[in-house]
Amino acid sequence: MNRLSSRALPVFAALLLAGCVTAPKPLQGTYAPLQPADVARSGATGDMVRWGGRIVRVDPLASQSCFEIVGVRLGPDGRP
Repeated sequence: MNRLSSRALPVFAALLLAGCVTAPKPLQGTYAPLQPADVARSGATGDMVRWGGRIVRVDPLASQSCFEIVGVRLGPDGRP
């Protein structure tokens, strides 16, 4: 039993600490639960969203810029 508890303690501690993780202050807020595909279909604009990924191309135009991004799902801490 002692061997089991010595293995379980680090796992329990990691789970306990993981439950305390929050997004950094600049990333906290209320964001629309929209995915890029949802916005592309509906043409919605103006919603606050938080998406993550790698920018692979930027097309700067006169009145707007178009970003091509390879999306990555974000974790609860706001990081990919």
